[in-house]
Amino acid sequence: MAAKPLLAVVPIMVLYSGALACKHPVDSGPQSGQFTIDFPSTPAAVMTDSLQAFVFDSADATNLCHELVSARSAQNKWLATPLAKSDPFPPCKLITSPGSVTLPPTHFGERAIVVVGQSGGTDILIGCRRVTFGDEDVPTVITLTLIGQMGLKPTSCTTLREHCDGKEC
Repeated sequence: MAAKPLLAVVPIMVLYSGALACKHPVDSGPQSGQFTIDFPSTPAAVMTDSLQAFVFDSADATNLCHELVSARSAQNKWLATPLAKSDPFPPCKLITSPGSVTLPPTHFGERAIVVVGQSGGTDILIGCRRVTFGDEDVPTVITLTLIGQMGLKPTSCTTLREHCDGKEC
């Protein structure tokens, strides 16, 4: 039976600041954003020990997401240095403390947001989305896909919340 995708609305406070491209640049201060992390399945979400978000400059690279995902998937390293990154956090934090995951301030502009999920210190999930950081909060979906050769363990949990609530699954 095919696993159903798991959508987790993840209110990640992304702080980005900088000048708008106009006659009189104004520093508008930190802004918040809300992201939805789309897990490929409930077993993938349950098996994930930690998630971490990275922000890269993508102003000059329209295919940066593909390049970043390919490099991280093949070599477990980045092609470029991230502008900002979150501390690693457990997926359950998205359920128990919405809005508590933050990134350091990042200036306005074209960015690539990459989310990596790990199990036992090994990358198992990755997703990337190009976005424009600016004045408005634009909802963003980051779809995670499985990487590597690690198979998913079966689970009796039907949602990540069940797992986070301590159900044996």
